[in-house]
Amino acid sequence: METSLENIVSLRKKLTEVAIEPFGFSGYIDSTSKNSEKLLSNIPKDYLRECYYTETFQDVDIRQIELNKRICIKIDLSNTPNYYRTIQEFLKDNKIRLKHLIFYIDEINYFENKSDKNNHIESYKINLKIIKLLTSVANYKKEGAGNLELFFYSSEQGATLPIQYQWDEIPNNLLEFQDKAIKLQTELTQQEENHEERQQIFINELISVLRKQGASYSILLRNLEVLIDNYEKSFKLYLSGFSFEKIKTASMEYFHEQTDRINSSILKFSTYMLGIPIGYILIIRLLDFSANSLLKDTCLTLLAIVFFFLIKIVLFNNIQDAFSSIDNGISSFINRLDNNDNLNEIRQELQKQKEEIIPKQKKRLFHVRTLTVLILIATILVYISIYHRQLQDQINTLFHELFQTLKKIWLTIRN
Repeated sequence: METSLENIVSLRKKLTEVAIEPFGFSGYIDSTSKNSEKLLSNIPKDYLRECYYTETFQDVDIRQIELNKRICIKIDLSNTPNYYRTIQEFLKDNKIRLKHLIFYIDEINYFENKSDKNNHIESYKINLKIIKLLTSVANYKKEGAGNLELFFYSSEQGATLPIQYQWDEIPNNLLEFQDKAIKLQTELTQQEENHEERQQIFINELISVLRKQGASYSILLRNLEVLIDNYEKSFKLYLSGFSFEKIKTASMEYFHEQTDRINSSILKFSTYMLGIPIGYILIIRLLDFSANSLLKDTCLTLLAIVFFFLIKIVLFNNIQDAFSSIDNGISSFINRLDNNDNLNEIRQELQKQKEEIIPKQKKRLFHVRTLTVLILIATILVYISIYHRQLQDQINTLFHELFQTLKKIWLTIRN
């Protein structure tokens, strides 16, 4: 079909006195050279409705054309749907979408993919992309007999948009929207992040423009820049609000998490504050103040010393690390919130935890450490006060026996 279209277009450009006919077109050509024979021979017989010499009205034998004769040619275009005689004929057949990749418009002498670029044709193609975009986001569409009607709904209102326009109603500046049209098509129809929200925001803005300016596609084309700007602004506002809510939610979750961590640490710490002194009191209570159980009381005292080092190394250090970790985490999160004035309340609460609650707990931890040291010292002193005489006698006996042993060893070596 493409070759036939090319041959018909080539013949059309050689004709004079061209007239548009119901079946196609007609015109005249002078058989001054073999070129005429070549032009006519390339046209399939089905397309040649009539071909005769104007002087004699005799049919032309394409295989042997008489030279220097005027020939009348009538071309039947019924088998060439991609040949359009006028712009209106082309638009009537291609208002919603292009039916043919290759086409020719006689009125403006435009051959797709062969003629130089035509700005109005290029604007028309952008117009088709816009129609495709609107169709893809429409809530409902009604199509038939080359007509298209789109329906859009939002939560509170709706609008109907019939796709009707004339050739001269296509703005030439649509070329400026080519990149935006492609971007919009990607944002609204492909499965990207927020594409459903983008689509709804676009429909809301579209309905607003249609209700204010009029539900006419040609009017919409003139207000396309307004529509796109409103959509982009509305989406930025939505995204800003969404980001704020997301940050706020995350901040609240973090705030409650830190509060729970602090409360959990305080609860454990409170238990230890009671448990540690009670443990030492039990050890002191188990001591035999009658000084008759030196071995048992020595073991209890050693146990108290070991107990102290375990508490210091494991318990106190873990609590200290927990509070330091919470303190550092809060400081880091507060720095992230410094640029957002809407989160002042959360920031102030976290700051209060950092400056008041955590230091207060650290101070209590210090007091418990001091108290534990004092109780350990008291335990050792009690032990010493009970057994200092026995310990002194034991030490003296031990030294005496050691001296006697060394003395014997010396005498043995000397003898």
